[in-house]
Amino acid sequence: MNSTEKFFTYKNLVEVILDKQEQVNKGVTFIEGDEEERFISYRHLYEKALTFLYHLQSKGLKPGDELVFQVDNNFEFILIFWACLLGHIIPVPVTTAANDRFKSKLLSIWKSLNNPYLITFKKHLEKVELFATEDNLGNTFNRIKRNTILLDEIEESGKEGEIYYPGESDIAFIQFSSGSTSQSKGVVLTHKNLMTNIKAIIKGLQPPGAGDRFFSWMPLTHDMGLIGFHLTPTTADWPHFIMPTPLFIRYPSLWLKKISQHKITLTSSPNFGYKHVLRFCNPAKMDGVDLSTLRVIVNGAEPISAELCNTFLGEMAPLGLKSKAMFPVYGLAEASLAVTFSQPEEEVAVTYVDRNSLSIGQTVKEVEKGNGLSLVEVGTPIDGCSIKIVVGNDEELVDRTVGHILIKGDNVTSGYYNNKEATDAVIHADGWLDTGDLGFLRDGRLVITGRVKDTIFANGYTYFSHDIESAAEELPGFKINRTAVVGVYNHRLQGDEIICFVLFKKKDLNEFLPLALEIKKWVVKKVGVGISLVIPVQQIPTTTSGKIQRYRLKEAYSRGDFDPVLQEISALQNKN
Repeated sequence: MNSTEKFFTYKNLVEVILDKQEQVNKGVTFIEGDEEERFISYRHLYEKALTFLYHLQSKGLKPGDELVFQVDNNFEFILIFWACLLGHIIPVPVTTAANDRFKSKLLSIWKSLNNPYLITFKKHLEKVELFATEDNLGNTFNRIKRNTILLDEIEESGKEGEIYYPGESDIAFIQFSSGSTSQSKGVVLTHKNLMTNIKAIIKGLQPPGAGDRFFSWMPLTHDMGLIGFHLTPTTADWPHFIMPTPLFIRYPSLWLKKISQHKITLTSSPNFGYKHVLRFCNPAKMDGVDLSTLRVIVNGAEPISAELCNTFLGEMAPLGLKSKAMFPVYGLAEASLAVTFSQPEEEVAVTYVDRNSLSIGQTVKEVEKGNGLSLVEVGTPIDGCSIKIVVGNDEELVDRTVGHILIKGDNVTSGYYNNKEATDAVIHADGWLDTGDLGFLRDGRLVITGRVKDTIFANGYTYFSHDIESAAEELPGFKINRTAVVGVYNHRLQGDEIICFVLFKKKDLNEFLPLALEIKKWVVKKVGVGISLVIPVQQIPTTTSGKIQRYRLKEAYSRGDFDPVLQEISALQNKN
């Protein structure tokens, strides 16, 4: 059995790294700059993880204890992660608390755990301490500080920790959700969940004989970054390259340059990444960049824009990017990442539907291209995972009927960590998990229409936030970088008022007035629904993977945070 087939035999992730401990020519390459790269072989990774495990165990961590990550260095993140797996310590990756929102999230997560420890750098701990002190959370911080391991103070001992061999049902790690629609919840992922999904991912990618070469800029605190672009290629024994997300944000063309340099065959990005590259990269000025080795660009994490896919493929075609490289998928943390896959190296499949035929339980009405909403098909279920579309009391719906998307399989989580209420809300008595997404099956292929919490009801019809956002951002004559649309229930109207937030950083609101008016007219023309308010904002809140956190804007609006700017706009309108 060769190394590309052996992955089928693994029962847990510890077996994966133990099997690769003698390999010196294969491993992970960390992209740290245009000319800066760091390679670590699997042998070195295993050895360093074992010595790090010794340090953790010497600090008192035992099997079953949780270790919260506040680590923004990918190299150290990976070492600590594997050290935890080898010692049956539960990794809890959390985005580094660089602002108050993430600091608050860290403190909230800490309270939900049983016997947590924190690993971080002194500079990060000091920032959390300042935040906790200002918010009268000193007692919580003191508990954190007592159980904190500072990476600055770790010294090499040369000693190895004690390995614990996990069972399939043991927790591998806890993936806290990105919090795009609510408070973050800890998704429990067992070794069986992960190995089931990883094997299905590898099979679904239909790799060539030599396997694939992976490259990602997605954060390792996100399931796509960690599971999709580290654990999967490690299990399959394929070369992979990891670049920090902030480096991609500052230098998006580096993503393309490194794809060319390392002859990458498989990478990934959500909509945000494509927009970012298109905004700041000019293919005509990228001499020597060759994207022809790319056979798959995984596209997921948020509603997929058919128009954006085609624009990106077209703009990058002069660099050799194949027209069939885009690979629409659907997944979520609760499924250990993947739920459905398209077929590799096929054209993006798009269906066009009447916007007014997307209510739950309604049969979709397909229309000609250009006459309706374009929706991307995201493929069929991967091995080991089943899906069904339901309405009401889990009545299964027929083809082309919109409903709630439910999933079930060995890759699907058993629930949320120490959160029975949240678990009971999504996992039904028969084991099916409600994803919170809406969609329909079209000849067996899944089509996502939107999230339940991003559904807007107006004038007797159902609309989706992302559809209105996409329409607004296509407004001719105006450069709109980002919008966020929410529905706020109006009791008098017995329906939602639609509010559109627009990223607008100029100080003179007189320049905003014509933009707001044109957005209203354009959305009525394109979508057929009126917008009640258009509000300028300095920032559109997003998760680390680029998902818009619409709920935060909705909460801010309900609190009256935007009242001053709305009053100023009203005064300018009356004056004009």
